[in-house]
Amino acid sequence: MDPIPVTMRSMMDHNSPLFERRILTPEIAQHMLSEPTFRTRLERIQEAEQYLARNGPIPSWHENLVWEGMKALKVARKDHEREQTLPPARANEPSREEQLAGMEFSRAHGSNPERLPVLHHTLLGTQPKFSSRRVEELERVNIRQMMMRKRHTGKYLLCRIISKTTIPLSVDFAIEDPEGNTSHVTLSHYPFTLDASVTETDEIFPIGTILAIREPYYKLAVIADLPIVRVDAPTDLVFVDVQSPLRNVAWSTGSIASTSTTRSLVTADSWKARGNEFFKKKQWFCAAIAFSEGLKLNPTAFLLLLNRAAAYLELQWYTSAARDAEAVLAMDIDSDIHKRKAVFRATKAYYFSGKYAEINRLAEVYPEDSDVKSFYVNAPLRLRSSTKGRYDWHELYRQCKGPAPRPDIAPFQGPVEVKIKRIGYSPVGLFVTRNVSAGDLLLVSRPIASYYPDDKPKGTREVFVTYNYLTNYTGKRASYALIDNVVQRLWDDPRVARTLQSIPGGSRFSAATSYPPPEDSSSTYLSHPHKPPCDIDISRLEGLCALNAFQIDNVRNVYKLRSETKVKDPLDDSLALYELPSFCNHSCVPTASKAFFGDVMVLRATRSLKAGDEVTLSYCDVTLPHEERNAFVERKWGAPCDCVLCKADRADRMDVVALRDLESRRPLPGTIAGLERRVLDLDASYDDTPERRRCGIKPEWFVVYTALGLRYRKEAEERNDNRLREKCAEALMNAIAALGLVIKDRCLTGPAQPASNPSQYPVDVKKPTPFPHMCAPTIVQLATALEAAGQRVRGENWSLVAVWVENQWTGTKDSFLEKHGEVIHHFELA
Repeated sequence: MDPIPVTMRSMMDHNSPLFERRILTPEIAQHMLSEPTFRTRLERIQEAEQYLARNGPIPSWHENLVWEGMKALKVARKDHEREQTLPPARANEPSREEQLAGMEFSRAHGSNPERLPVLHHTLLGTQPKFSSRRVEELERVNIRQMMMRKRHTGKYLLCRIISKTTIPLSVDFAIEDPEGNTSHVTLSHYPFTLDASVTETDEIFPIGTILAIREPYYKLAVIADLPIVRVDAPTDLVFVDVQSPLRNVAWSTGSIASTSTTRSLVTADSWKARGNEFFKKKQWFCAAIAFSEGLKLNPTAFLLLLNRAAAYLELQWYTSAARDAEAVLAMDIDSDIHKRKAVFRATKAYYFSGKYAEINRLAEVYPEDSDVKSFYVNAPLRLRSSTKGRYDWHELYRQCKGPAPRPDIAPFQGPVEVKIKRIGYSPVGLFVTRNVSAGDLLLVSRPIASYYPDDKPKGTREVFVTYNYLTNYTGKRASYALIDNVVQRLWDDPRVARTLQSIPGGSRFSAATSYPPPEDSSSTYLSHPHKPPCDIDISRLEGLCALNAFQIDNVRNVYKLRSETKVKDPLDDSLALYELPSFCNHSCVPTASKAFFGDVMVLRATRSLKAGDEVTLSYCDVTLPHEERNAFVERKWGAPCDCVLCKADRADRMDVVALRDLESRRPLPGTIAGLERRVLDLDASYDDTPERRRCGIKPEWFVVYTALGLRYRKEAEERNDNRLREKCAEALMNAIAALGLVIKDRCLTGPAQPASNPSQYPVDVKKPTPFPHMCAPTIVQLATALEAAGQRVRGENWSLVAVWVENQWTGTKDSFLEKHGEVIHHFELA
């Protein structure tokens, strides 16, 4: 027999809960060690612990884990693809004791992120199914009857939890059915569990809880090669009420003692006290569950409703918070203090859910209450913003400062509407309803859900890698966490679920309903945190988060070339999913620009549009080579881009396009001579075709000319050479012209008159650029180069152009002055 490793033997000593419960015996340990994957995992834990004991923290741990994560993803993909080719088969389930021992081992060594850096990896876009049928419509199946690699349509699995939880990524726990068969549940995307502690998940899923899993999917786990019940759609998991007839079964193993701290609570008051304890610990979800359990015993307990409303507000479940607070007000209670709390919580819920008209009604109850008054005063301003599109852009820009900004702002739908396209591959799009000019405000959209790297708990040391089959893209934590955040939103607001059904996700996910979706009078509400009001189509949700999500690029950031850009967090991204912007089709040369004020997206027209023209957005970096741009678009939406730039690229000869793409992929030269040669090489790669002349955009030129201009500037400063400063200005003019800005005055020397209005600017203001966020910082460099060369008036005129371009993008001069004020503070800007 193999010797039992020290790490495993330590779990068998008299201080171990495994020993006390007589779970991990030497015989079971030997059986577990016979599994190669289990032994490998144990050896890795031993190696890591020995390394830490010798050397302290692992240097560059994330690089090591990224490598491990990529290898793990490769194994997971291979396993998933192999499983798809195999027929259903019977499973060889481990014994109850082995299941429990495995769970305890995973809990001891996999649920402590402070102990070691953690690696998470998962597959997305596998198009998992969800159930839309009520449990009562299904037929019971037990674990032994289930087949691996099969979703058991028309069936439900009745089971109860028999172990504490582990949370390597999903929530995992062992289960048994009434016949005594055991298995292992892996539950993904359950609200507020991604960053929860095992203490919290033990309270959410206590031992002894009876569950019904609708139309369960049975498969082999990748890590341990053991059969599991995988629940991808969290709404497929049903908590069985005490009064439910589903409980009318005999359990062959007898009763089971719960380990939850709430197991002895039998009165509404005791549940309230426990909920208050959770609330003080900021365990809002557990608190909401406790208050809900108390309300089962006493549905008219207004203190429980008030407290649950407070917990829902912390969870940002504003629809449910307002409903609970309104229920208290409907009781006509005598306590003025509690009535004030109900008014305040309802007002706050309505304010943050954008139902500003309701606030006026509530404010009449306590018009002088200071807490209510703050919302009452701001509500008319938000209502004006949402109806007139009037915003304090400077204040909004100020709110974008700091980590994970989510500004307090009302959405606005300007002159745009969703309608069917008559041509092209996309079934729907966003179109303007009247004539608009460049820079006009089209839309201000708050996200359905957003995610920032700063959202994860402080001190988290992890590498999180995902692979998405829909996009063939390797992603980060954001790809998974955004799905979690959308699920949390749907849990509270079924209207959002209907909206998602109307949003198309490229060619893979067509709109299931019209937009806006019809109102559903039969919609239920969140009566308990374990009872979501709608079924979640997790496959569609994964698809929309993969295909329609936007990467948040805060308006406070200054655009830089890809070669100069340093990722703030190489292990994560900032992502958000939006409603109306999701209807915008892609174009490399868009008709609208997007500016992110925090996670609020603002769309403005990049050129004059006539009523009926389409609003398009660019979903990728226009400076990418043509081949990469088209690969990105086809990978996401299943069809090539048909914009004027892509048409111009396709009209060029294949050999010159290949040459241009090759030049674009090569690192930029570090010398003036090298950059000048690159300009000549790129110039030879453009054919003079009608498509190119109609397009007028050469993004590869923008990159090289910008780099050349900055190199000229650096050497000019070192040599104090005005000739090089003029060359810098000339190169930067070529750069912005490559992005479609028409320059009227290219003079670098000689007398110049100050521009008193836009018609006197050195550019044609009737032909703005589709890329204002890229042009503005380049024009700033151009203006300062001219000023340094002794051409102050010309520099000031160009600085006015930079302000005009920035205003086309953000709608405010303040953002420009704050970003570039140190550089252009000496210019007189009107």
